[in-house]
Amino acid sequence: MHCVACAAALPAAARFCPSCGSPCPPTPVPQVERRKLVTALFCDLVGSTELSGILEPETLRSVVLRYFDVMRDQIEAHGGLVEKFIGDAVMAVFGIPTVHENDAHRAAAAALDMVAALAELNEDLSRTLGCQLAVRIGINTGEVVATAQEGTNENWCPARSSMWPRDWSRTPASAKCSSVLLPANCSAPPRQSTSSVR
Repeated sequence: MHCVACAAALPAAARFCPSCGSPCPPTPVPQVERRKLVTALFCDLVGSTELSGILEPETLRSVVLRYFDVMRDQIEAHGGLVEKFIGDAVMAVFGIPTVHENDAHRAAAAALDMVAALAELNEDLSRTLGCQLAVRIGINTGEVVATAQEGTNENWCPARSSMWPRDWSRTPASAKCSSVLLPANCSAPPRQSTSSVR
């Protein structure tokens, strides 16, 4: 390996070039890929286009950020990981980086609590802004490709190039407003026990 600044040869594991003192680029850590069974949760905000015609842009942004925070809190409370926010949609995964034997149950419990938490948020939005939010939530379980640093069994994360099977993200479109759509092989947890799924 050579210094990117002066092209001098660099000793192994050098942090700085001995010739010019420039920082050495970090040695890339090999990544490994593996299939992992996960449960994915997709939450779509319904009617955001209509909201943009009612609320000022700054107000709409504030409302959506509050919605994101509320959804994230419920997902993380049940051991899920928010994979990303896309526009006004939330994508989360259960089973990465930590696998639990009841990840599908955790996702279903999180989804029910997301709907309940949104109802509380709507009370405040209705009182202060005269608007309410509605969501559709879909859940699916299957295999995805995940990556981690070679030599470790932790910090697995979804591979960006091939995260979800193509049809998974369309799951919420089949759900009714403020409802949760589960796959045929997944049963919803009892409502009173959702907070105990940890």
